[in-house]
Amino acid sequence: MSERFHIAGGADQVVQSVLETATALIAESRAQADGPGLAALPTTLMAEVRARSMTLQEQALASGRRPACREGCAWCCYGTRVELVAPEALVIAASLTAPDQEALRTRIRETARRVQSMSAADRHRERIACPLLDQERGSCRVYAVRPLACRGLGSMNSEACADALAHSDEDRPIPKHLPLLVSQSAVATGMRLALGRAGLDERLLEASAAIDIALSHRHAAQRWAGGEKLFGPAATTTRAGPVGAAARFGPMPSPVITRNQRKALRRAQRGR
Repeated sequence: MSERFHIAGGADQVVQSVLETATALIAESRAQADGPGLAALPTTLMAEVRARSMTLQEQALASGRRPACREGCAWCCYGTRVELVAPEALVIAASLTAPDQEALRTRIRETARRVQSMSAADRHRERIACPLLDQERGSCRVYAVRPLACRGLGSMNSEACADALAHSDEDRPIPKHLPLLVSQSAVATGMRLALGRAGLDERLLEASAAIDIALSHRHAAQRWAGGEKLFGPAATTTRAGPVGAAARFGPMPSPVITRNQRKALRRAQRGR
């Protein structure tokens, strides 16, 4: 849990480590199939994955400039198609079951239906707000269990984010915190590979649709952990590929990075 993340050499190790840890947790849950194991798998799995994510986040931010992101700065929460995997959606849904959260559940359902047939570009152009965003405070309502994709989006210039959103028809670059982006993507990739190895649904899912599905199906966590493909309507990809140069880093929600950062990311993917 304490390995130091280096963008040029550590991503593969992170992927492999998360893959092995998640695979072991899945095996343990299946050994308890007659008890709470399967139903608790999303919570158990995401607790471990978040711990790894937070360790790597701290290491990525330990030196150099820090991202401009802060509470109240929510430019990336408009127009972005956030992608997650089923256990992330299930854990978020489990945090939204209180009676006083009915309006939020309705907002999630309405957003899921609205964006169902929209392309990522159209969603950005129309500046569709994430249903989990508290627009008055500019903060995430499920911040503690937010998706890995959101954890990896660290902008170095909030004005560039605002400018990109205001000019959604243009490809305006946003300088990203590359170590943060790659570290979180490596964690997500390791988890997806573990799910695929176990025969579980590891597809990337559109967040609002996936959370709505998790909220709408009885015993959704246990059914997913048992191998049922509940999340087909929310899927944006098929299976995760093997660990390799072309598949080390899972897709993030449309990151726009500078030319130099693209070069650095390609070097990192080659393990240089």
